[in-house]
Amino acid sequence: MVLRKLTYLVIITVVACGVCVFAQEQGTANEASVENQIDKQLKLNKQALLGGSFDAAVLIMEEGDPEARKILLDILNNKSNTVACQAICKALIQARIDQKPIKDKDDFIEPVLNLLAESEAEDLNLIADASLLFSYNQVSRYIEKMVSDTTSDAKARVNIITALKRRPDKKAILKLMELLEDKDAQVASAAEKALKSIGIPVGKDAKSRQRNMRELSRKGKDEFLSDWLTRQQETMQELAKENVYWKKQALEAFDQVYDSIADDAERGSYLALNLKSPEVELRLWALEKVALWRKGTNPNLPADLGTILIELISDPDSGVRLKTANLLSIMNELNSAEKLLAQVRVEKDAQVKMELFIALGGACYYAFLPNSPTKISPEIKIETLDLAGEYLQDADPAKAQRGAEVIEKLLEQDGLPKAKVDSYLDMLTERFKLADNDQLKSELLAAMGGICAQSIYKRQAILLYRPLFEESLHSEADIVRETAVDGLTYIDRAEALKILRKDYINDSSTRVVQSIIKLANEVGSIDDLDWLAEKITAKTHSDISWQAMLKIFKGSETDVLDKWVDIICVSEELNLADEQKLSFLDIAEAKAEAEKKTAVLAKVRPLLADIYEKSGNFAQAANYIELLRDSAAVDQKQTLTEKVLALYLKGNDVKAVSDIIAKMLLEQDLPPESNTIMMLDASFKNASYIDTNNALLDALKQIKLPEDAVRALWKQQLEEWSKPPENAKATEK
Repeated sequence: MVLRKLTYLVIITVVACGVCVFAQEQGTANEASVENQIDKQLKLNKQALLGGSFDAAVLIMEEGDPEARKILLDILNNKSNTVACQAICKALIQARIDQKPIKDKDDFIEPVLNLLAESEAEDLNLIADASLLFSYNQVSRYIEKMVSDTTSDAKARVNIITALKRRPDKKAILKLMELLEDKDAQVASAAEKALKSIGIPVGKDAKSRQRNMRELSRKGKDEFLSDWLTRQQETMQELAKENVYWKKQALEAFDQVYDSIADDAERGSYLALNLKSPEVELRLWALEKVALWRKGTNPNLPADLGTILIELISDPDSGVRLKTANLLSIMNELNSAEKLLAQVRVEKDAQVKMELFIALGGACYYAFLPNSPTKISPEIKIETLDLAGEYLQDADPAKAQRGAEVIEKLLEQDGLPKAKVDSYLDMLTERFKLADNDQLKSELLAAMGGICAQSIYKRQAILLYRPLFEESLHSEADIVRETAVDGLTYIDRAEALKILRKDYINDSSTRVVQSIIKLANEVGSIDDLDWLAEKITAKTHSDISWQAMLKIFKGSETDVLDKWVDIICVSEELNLADEQKLSFLDIAEAKAEAEKKTAVLAKVRPLLADIYEKSGNFAQAANYIELLRDSAAVDQKQTLTEKVLALYLKGNDVKAVSDIIAKMLLEQDLPPESNTIMMLDASFKNASYIDTNNALLDALKQIKLPEDAVRALWKQQLEEWSKPPENAKATEK
């Protein structure tokens, strides 16, 4: 019953639709930077939209921000920028197709309908399609008022009729029937044409038209759809032949029905019904839906669809066979090899035959996997390989490429006679030597590389193909050198890096250079650090080069890291960002600490403290200075302690500051001229930190002094800091 109602919906829908950087500071500064970036991007998108960019319209619409929405609405309401209005309408149509929610989409109703009323013929269908984003219940109040307004220009009312006739709603049809009696002849004529175009009888006179309206009003939705079912079934084929637009709208109607089905079993039944349809267009439509389902998040199709798809391999229509072959190439689990091979033998269409052959290669590969539930005769695999050999030797590069791909795939597995294996391996070599097309050479090298990487016969392949890879490094074609690099990498990464870094680190191909850098990341050594550093200083491939260097640093000894501390952080030859320096220094510190290299630690930790201080992480900076102080000479400890104190004062760390002062007071009194007192005094005079200063003063007052300690200068200083600001000023005077 549900399918029946859905079928009714398809037909009436066909009728109704048929006629026509990174952040540099933290905290609030970082948030402001992000906001500036967003604002800048929005302005750039607006400029692109004003030039008619569809992508910009989609991006702004997806923002959901009031400012972004205002840009779109202002353009639609202004109506002067035609290309921008067109871009927005296309974005609305795309949102409907993709079923993407639009925040407060009702805001667009009036602007779109007003734009429709004033649009010219060339934009009429586009804007009318955009209005379909909204249900008829959402737009009926506006659209019926606009089309009924006799004071409006006739052209505007006729434009609205264009939108009305696209609506699969009984109320929309009734409105069109009312307009047959409109005093404006142009409007009445447009309504008549609209009704006829969707198969609605208009009546010979006012009396018959009133009777038709009463009859339509009386009918419920199901009855209305049922009455028109027979007529539409008789006209659908004719309509599809007469007009491409009709065909498109009809398929959109089937889309609507299909998309409305939530249950997978029912959805599968609906597709099965259309896969068996006598209409080619519906079989093609259903195949497309199966492909989308297969590629979706839930790729498990109902079992009966697989059986139907295998039967479609021999469909009378070449387009259906082609689409079926494309689909089966990603559905290797279906037991389709025998049927595919039979069709390949008799197929006359060259394109279809090649796609069937590709699907056959995939089906054979799957069938001979160790745990495959599908079993086929070994002879089918041998015959498929023989076909691959024929394609490989074809003069057409596209066919030769496909042959190589299938050979690569089927040679991955065991079970072939040695003589056959040798012949196919040699066949690839000979075809490569004969190839005069760089793209084909690259594809053949890729197939050879794949065999070297994971074939059961890779030892034989490596002996045969390694010289071809090395020889191809001298090719003038980037694409050939790039694939040759891949081939050598599959064989032996460490050996490949030795060969490539000697002559190819400055290759004209970006991909070649990136491949060598990736090899250095995987198997590189300290011998690779210098040339990787050159890539960073030249600003070419700097990010991946730095990642490769970090990987090598992690496996290097402290003496190597010590040298690079000078290059990276002291002389700053590489001009790295602080975050990058930090990553390196963390490695160097860990290595030096593990190997007890105190001299390296003394060099690294001040650098770490400096970076953390610049970034505002004063606690971490102080931690590194404290580590230095612990291992420093006696005459340096006071200076380092004062540095720690300064960092904690910057970070407003009340407890840490009071702890340091308490330790100092255990040893001696603190005179006013000491660096410690002067730092504290400067902090108390900073009006920006009133709350912190009050808390600090309270903490300092809580410091417990030894009973036998006389700290008169400290007590006097506390009294001075405790005076109200005005008393302090009076004392100064």
